[in-house]
Amino acid sequence: MTPTEIAERFRELEEERISREADIMRHSGSIEMLQVQLSSVRAVIKAEEASIWVNGGAGKVVIDGKNEKLREAQFTKATEAVPGLMAAYAQLGEVEANIEMCERMITNRRSSIRGIDYAMQLCIEQFQYLNTPRFYKEV
Repeated sequence: MTPTEIAERFRELEEERISREADIMRHSGSIEMLQVQLSSVRAVIKAEEASIWVNGGAGKVVIDGKNEKLREAQFTKATEAVPGLMAAYAQLGEVEANIEMCERMITNRRSSIRGIDYAMQLCIEQFQYLNTPRFYKEV
């Protein structure tokens, strides 16, 4: 490779690294927004569940079981009767999946940056080899 080709490759790697770092920042911002959304959805779910426990059930299902397993089963049945709660559970799962996806994307971008760094080091080594007197004697 010629020094010009090596320099061009180094510039390409540098631009790609900057792009990956921007992706990481964007995904980090998304995680922060999703964390806020996650906490608000959890608060809604907690309030609805507390309401069910305090009121002793909802609609046709009444929580009056004598043992813990029966109360849990009645609570589960009572949560199914509350329409907004099932939507909140679904939204909670979606937000958690989005956070997980963003975290995976950040991990992938960091691995990619590590590979780019190695490629940049290779370019630097190639430049150093080209600048040695031994190289010019061999040619």
